[in-house]
Amino acid sequence: MDHTLRVFAILVEEKSFSRAAERLHLTQPAVTQQIRHLETHLGAQLVERGHRMFRLTQAGEVVYDHAQQILSLYGRMERWVHEMMQEAKGWIHVGASYTYGEYLLPAKIASFRQQYPQVELEIFIGNSREVLEGVKRGGMELGVVEIPVTDATDIQIHPISQDTLHVIASNNHPFAARKRVTAKDLAKETWLVREIGSGTRDMSDQLFTRLKIVPERMMVFGSTQGIKEGVMAGMGISLLSECTFRKELSLQTVKVLEIPNPPMKRTFSLVLPQTNFRPFAVMKLLEHLNKPDYD
Repeated sequence: MDHTLRVFAILVEEKSFSRAAERLHLTQPAVTQQIRHLETHLGAQLVERGHRMFRLTQAGEVVYDHAQQILSLYGRMERWVHEMMQEAKGWIHVGASYTYGEYLLPAKIASFRQQYPQVELEIFIGNSREVLEGVKRGGMELGVVEIPVTDATDIQIHPISQDTLHVIASNNHPFAARKRVTAKDLAKETWLVREIGSGTRDMSDQLFTRLKIVPERMMVFGSTQGIKEGVMAGMGISLLSECTFRKELSLQTVKVLEIPNPPMKRTFSLVLPQTNFRPFAVMKLLEHLNKPDYD
């Protein structure tokens, strides 16, 4: 049943039978069969299916919430047994904000897996608030967020690295030819921003407050990659972490703008469940993530 619950949990995360099948290395009919088996076992419909539509029923929401906790407990049980043998084995569920998860975490995970090939990692990438909630609910053993955590109930917080953000524009944008851009100019430009709940969106809002501006136009994107593509296409400007646009900067497709405000900084922080015991595999991963970020 734990395998079926894992299939269901991944289906909910992906919101697509085809994407869930790809992630699980199964066929789509196999995923459908597993979900129907779970629905039959529980005597309730969990997912509403339709053309280009995926929605959990009320029963499905209850099952997903409990499935996360069950799978987390199952993984911890495995790791505690391996801990007794001082082996780094088993599953670790990791959450990361988009910036850290897409641009810094992959290299760290790759090098970690070279050292500890018997550790299996389930990676969830979302905005910082989603990651924080995942750790609090017990669905993730650890997470990395890019927002200040004001409610530290039942969790531990450990800063691991600093991040610097800059305002960027396409190299063909009129602002790119200027030595300095004024706050008034910035207010009149279209800003490409992340959704509410994203750490990068919080930093953008802080910048607007510091500059005392209200942008005339804003476009909301659900990913940093989408924002970069929009900037390069000349749709507007954006505030992004420097680790996300290094390649584009070297290719001279974007340019950092000089604005009346020093570069903005924030902290990437590990968030962990409050506990006196951490399995060997988790401890080794924490040590690895605490090392300086790769260039």
